[in-house]
Amino acid sequence: MSTILKLKEILDSNTYARENSDDVLQAFLRLNVNVSKSVEEFFTNFAGPFWEENIGMEFLDIVDDEINIENMTNECRREHLFPEYYLVITEMVANEVIVLNTLDDRVYRVDFEGGDEKLLNGVLPAEWDSFEDFLIEYFDIN
Repeated sequence: MSTILKLKEILDSNTYARENSDDVLQAFLRLNVNVSKSVEEFFTNFAGPFWEENIGMEFLDIVDDEINIENMTNECRREHLFPEYYLVITEMVANEVIVLNTLDDRVYRVDFEGGDEKLLNGVLPAEWDSFEDFLIEYFDIN
């Protein structure tokens, strides 16, 4: 069973069902990113934000709410010179964010006490090898 199908069983459809999938696709265009199939499927099916204890960080929605992936990504592009292919997918907690590399689908834990420089220099190891691996751990999918 695919991760998206498992999430449809786990996440309450009344709370997390996406009603504005066109807004998601427009956000990807505004951010100038091409995302993997799993990223697109997740955000066109589910609306956040999400909170799970496993990772202890709020997983943001791409467009909904004042603090969202689009806004956090743009802020990190301005303030920290993140390239366009990075998406900041969590709110900052303890000076740390989780970042998706849209070129290779790897996901990173990035602190702003040197981790950001390692990310920009391509030497920060990925925390998850794919967005799907991140979802599996975040939502504790067995």
